Amino acid sequence: MPVLPGCPPRAADVFVRDRVLALRASGRSGGARLSVVRLADVVDGLRPVTDRAWWAPDPADPRTDRGLRTDLVRVLLDGAGPGPLLAVSARGGPAEVLEQDLGWTESLAQAAELVEVPAPPLVVVTRWGWRCHPTGGHRTWRRLRDRGPVVRAERPRDQG
Repeated sequence: MPVLPGCPPRAADVFVRDRVLALRASGRSGGARLSVVRLADVVDGLRPVTDRAWWAPDPADPRTDRGLRTDLVRVLLDGAGPGPLLAVSARGGPAEVLEQDLGWTESLAQAAELVEVPAPPLVVVTRWGWRCHPTGGHRTWRRLRDRGPVVRAERPRDQG
């Protein structure tokens, strides 16, 4: 099961599976984006989790230097609203740690300091898995199937 800070394992699993499946559905070359979601939406098991703010050009573009990354992330954090957040980078390539992922993690920390909010963890999603920075939680799949909607059991009412 995935480990995302502040998120129950089952909710984290549903969230990252949905993001990997969405990236796979977008095709081999499409789907790259950086987004920010409310952690409460992930924890509540909402499907799909709505991006509160996002940036669609390829986050791996080599012209995106540290200053530009920090400015972009600051705008995303400003537009995301209150509450604990989770940053999500969907990109092509392997699920291993890449230099660009570390750059975005650093920019998240700097931008969060500028807007005076806690730095959100970054979940890097690829067609084959995901990795959480800075915690290091990760998972990969060869074949991944959608498990369908989450069904919540209701608590029985008191018969008293």
